[in-house]
This record gives sequence, C-alpha cells and structure tokens, in this order.
Amino acid sequence: MGRKAFYVGGIYTVFGKHDEAIEFFENIVTNTNDIYTKAASFNQLGQNYLALGNYEKAISYIQEQLTISQAIQEIYGESEAFESLGTTFLAKGDLKQAEKNLRSAIRVKESIRKKLGSKDLLKVSLFETQIDTYNQLQKVLVQQN
Repeated sequence: MGRKAFYVGGIYTVFGKHDEAIEFFENIVTNTNDIYTKAASFNQLGQNYLALGNYEKAISYIQEQLTISQAIQEIYGESEAFESLGTTFLAKGDLKQAEKNLRSAIRVKESIRKKLGSKDLLKVSLFETQIDTYNQLQKVLVQQN
C-alpha cells in the first residue's frame, strides 16, 4: 500500500467521495513504510475530514503530518501542514489559531525560497503556492478587524 493507493484516494477526494477517500488514506497510514507517503496521507485525511465538517479530526490528522514533516525535516510538508491547519481553523472559526498557523506556513515557505538562491523559475513556482496562503491569511485578518 503506497503511492498508487494515495493517488486513488486523491481521485475519491476530488470527486467528493470523502468516506471512500478516508478509507484509502487510513489504510495507507496503517500499512505503508514510506514516511513521505504516510505524512501526505495524514494531510489528505485532514482535508477529507475538513470537507465533512469534522474539524477536530481534521486538525488531529494534519498535526500528525506536521509532526512527521518536522521530524524528518521535510520543510515543504511542514509548510503544507501549517497552511492546512490555518485553513481548518479558519473554517472552524478560530481566527487566532488560523492566523498563527498561516503565518507559520508563510515563514517556512520563505525559508524555502531563500534556499533556492538564484533559481528564479523555482522561486516563481514557489510563489504560486504562497498565493493561496496569503489569500487565506487575508481572509483571517479581514474577519478579525
């Protein structure tokens, strides 16, 4: 159970079949030895529970991804987890935690950008991923004031 199943779970997610997706991703986190696939699967579990409105389970699974990503020093996964937590807290209405996590996502993404040095094409690609984070943070700040 690994990356192929991960993609199948992703297809279920895209088509809104969240219960089926959850089943696939739970199977992956239980049975895979690939730590990167496991971390990404925890995020996908969180995304599916978020879509179902189960914020506590979403947060719990995304925090699992964050823990793994930090332990293996996988900073893109770390930034993804912070952004997902921010989005989940925003949906839950916890604006303070949403802001905290989105700012953490931005901080981590900026650290990635600095490591790219003069690789402009990669910086442009990274910037495109930052747009969503900044847009989510803007929503939080507008709702706070």
